[in-house]
Amino acid sequence: MDISKLKSFIQQLLFIALLLQGTLSLTPESLSAQVYSDEEISFDREKVREMFLSDGVKEADLHKKMTLYRESLTAAHYLELQDPLPDPVTSTGCGNIDFSDGFNNEWCYKRVERPSAQCNSQTCECNSDGEPNFNGANCMNFGSGIGGSMVFDIPYDNNPDMYNGDIGNLNLDEFGPSMIRIGNRVAGAWVERIEKNITVTEGNRLLSYRYAVALQDPGHCKEEQPYFRMYILNQNGIKIDCSVFEATAGFEGINCTGSICYKPASINTIDLFDFVSVGDEITLVVEVADCTRTGHYGYAFFEGLCSEIDSAITANTYGEGFCAEVDITFSATQDYYGEDLPQWRILSGSSVEASGTAASITHNFSQPGDYTIEVTIPLAGNDNPNCNAITYTRDITIEECPCICEDCDSFTPVPGERYVVSGWVLEEHNTPPLSYEDTYIRLGFERVDFPFSNSIKFRPSGDIIDGWQRIVGEFRVPSNTDRIAINLVNSGENGVEAYFDDIRIHPFNSNLKSFVYDQQTQQLMAELDENNYATFYEYDKEGGLIRIKKETERGIYTIQETRSGNSELSNIQN
Repeated sequence: MDISKLKSFIQQLLFIALLLQGTLSLTPESLSAQVYSDEEISFDREKVREMFLSDGVKEADLHKKMTLYRESLTAAHYLELQDPLPDPVTSTGCGNIDFSDGFNNEWCYKRVERPSAQCNSQTCECNSDGEPNFNGANCMNFGSGIGGSMVFDIPYDNNPDMYNGDIGNLNLDEFGPSMIRIGNRVAGAWVERIEKNITVTEGNRLLSYRYAVALQDPGHCKEEQPYFRMYILNQNGIKIDCSVFEATAGFEGINCTGSICYKPASINTIDLFDFVSVGDEITLVVEVADCTRTGHYGYAFFEGLCSEIDSAITANTYGEGFCAEVDITFSATQDYYGEDLPQWRILSGSSVEASGTAASITHNFSQPGDYTIEVTIPLAGNDNPNCNAITYTRDITIEECPCICEDCDSFTPVPGERYVVSGWVLEEHNTPPLSYEDTYIRLGFERVDFPFSNSIKFRPSGDIIDGWQRIVGEFRVPSNTDRIAINLVNSGENGVEAYFDDIRIHPFNSNLKSFVYDQQTQQLMAELDENNYATFYEYDKEGGLIRIKKETERGIYTIQETRSGNSELSNIQN
């Protein structure tokens, strides 16, 4: 790496280390406790010394500069050893289960008419079960015809196809960046179905899904009512009984307003290893049905997530490990229904350290060591008595941890509010492209009971100005968000180096200006306006302002230039 690239690398390294310090709660105290050799952190003293001296750094300031640089390398190495934000669920083998790529060919959409159950309204004795028959049904053009199902992307409240009242009644702001609506408010006797094949691995064995349901309640017998249903078919196409979840009017937690009943956003989980093995191919099926008598509708919103089994039990440690003598709260990803609360046990070997029946459990581990967290959650939506509960365990190791900062965050985004993110990126291509494709900013939202469920990518757009292209976008912080992880991503698809600069996040209903100062002279070098475009200030050797340049969408222009000097004639006369 030549000196110019090393300087640029140092600037980026310092910025990224400082930016991520808030995300991972890095503090001077926690970093000073880390001892790494020069080789471990790739610190070449002679090369760095040469770079600083060539840059005009005085010998008296050299030690301070090199120490700061070494600390930045230590911070970067420390960050590499932490648990990163997981990649999107496509890396776990579940593909587009969260609809981040829309409704592509990974999913199959079907629709059939629901047969009449012919029930006696007094005794509810029925001639049939009203079950749809999808045998021979082919995949259809998603969203076409009577069904009108569709995929929504955030912000949901700006979508004209979103039904009035759904965001509040169904808590749709708890969903991730994309979700699907199956069904609509058109009454009929239709059953709409989406299905997707998944190959089971160790990394995707925990299948979680969030759903929200709106069902009319005509007061029919159960076999005739509108319903929402999710289940799994094994590799032989046979329905797995204990995977079935069904909600109809009268289901636990459904709230009715007039004839319409709402079940707000909720989460169910399935440990696929309870039913199948690694390498098996299963089919995920989601159905929504109108009533059999054609007069009442049902529709639902849905998104999925695959993860490792440890995600079934979450902790408020934000990926920073488990420390002794610290209160740690454990929660289950799976929702509970009604008054049947989860049952918790914290085990040290065979002995019970703590137990309780509650939505979550908080415990202070007095001693380091290995522990097991166990939770048993009563289930609903399945009539099989053998499928009325699920148990998850998670093994953890409690360690002695150094003192960490208790209040390190100066900027705290508010869940539910809108914000703007912006920045600049430069990719080093031999032949400059029209737009950069390898780089983006990814925001990951760590949320209570459903970790890493949401992430949003913001890609470069607009003209490339002197090698730099702007990234800008809006987002709304999902409800129940604990932390936001900021990732500056270079996918490496084209094998180019990339640099990020001027990353900013601020409230949507605000303007932000930022300023860049020379560390040695303390002179103003640049001012970034509310759109993150820079005004550059250039000075002569005496420190006088000689030039002002303005960055615009069309490029950088000189808007003011000043020259001054003493007249030689005036000097002779004097």
